[in-house]
Amino acid sequence: MQRQGANSSMPSEKLDARVVQTFEKRFEEVETIFNDNSSLIREISKNQQNLGSEASLIGNAVLFRQLNANIGQVVQLYSDMSKQYCKALQNDQNTKSRACQSHVVSNHTIPGGNGSTAK
Repeated sequence: MQRQGANSSMPSEKLDARVVQTFEKRFEEVETIFNDNSSLIREISKNQQNLGSEASLIGNAVLFRQLNANIGQVVQLYSDMSKQYCKALQNDQNTKSRACQSHVVSNHTIPGGNGSTAK
């Protein structure tokens, strides 16, 4: 997976690297499942051509269950990716917010004072 530029819309490069690494791993898993699904679909199609056989119908039922389970895995992987991304983004924003608040407090001028800053 290739990023579209060094200045992405991600809040930080550290977050960007973590998210990209996680996404790449998950996309590889999804790709493997899709390849398995392609094989299952080809086998189902082949069995459909031999509809006279009860064994092919039973075999297709098993193949359809596996196909359905694989689709469920893909949905779960995408859901996990979404949750991980949102959590990483939220953690990064919280870190930046605390750093910003700390900076503002350390550079805050005391009202009515002699212009010195709070330390």
